[in-house]
Amino acid sequence: RMAITEEIGHLESLREDLRDEIKRRSEDREKYQIEIITLFGTIIAVSFLDEGPHLLLAAIPAVSLYFNFSIQTSYLSHRLLTRHLRETIEPALATRLGTDPAWEWETYYVQQLGVARVGIRRAFFFLIRNGTTAGALGYLFATEPDAGIRVFVGIIAAVYVAAGANSRETCTEGADRLETARGRAASRAEEINRYPSPAAARRR
Repeated sequence: RMAITEEIGHLESLREDLRDEIKRRSEDREKYQIEIITLFGTIIAVSFLDEGPHLLLAAIPAVSLYFNFSIQTSYLSHRLLTRHLRETIEPALATRLGTDPAWEWETYYVQQLGVARVGIRRAFFFLIRNGTTAGALGYLFATEPDAGIRVFVGIIAAVYVAAGANSRETCTEGADRLETARGRAASRAEEINRYPSPAAARRR
């Protein structure tokens, strides 16, 4: 009985650790939201001061790419954490407690929505990053009389598009790896449920 109690305590500890990590990812994205608005607003404000350095707008794509990488990484980690919780920890804990896995939050959440949805603010991040970047580069290209500067802006735009595409491809590969991990986790959870721990077997 002591062994099964220790197992349950360990699983509950893992569950709380995973939930804490998930909360941190959400809090990180809230910070990113504030930071990206602040940085974009500051750059634009300084650029349009009297005789301000309009070329400072060219820094916006770099800022945008930094946040793009940070945000995509955060969502990828969030997705992995919720899957591990839902497909491994919660079923194992429910098996040992003799309860319905649907009582656990992540399992219940997916059952209610019909999909494991992570990224409610994705559209906001996408629009503010790409919209601000397009506006800044478009303004520079349209207003700068120097042909060399316009070529420079065009190069920045091409690099931004290429980097964004590479980031999406990297995240897609990461998602594919998660799908593989998901299958392994599901198999592992099924194995755990089919063959309970020795302590649980002795209790039976």
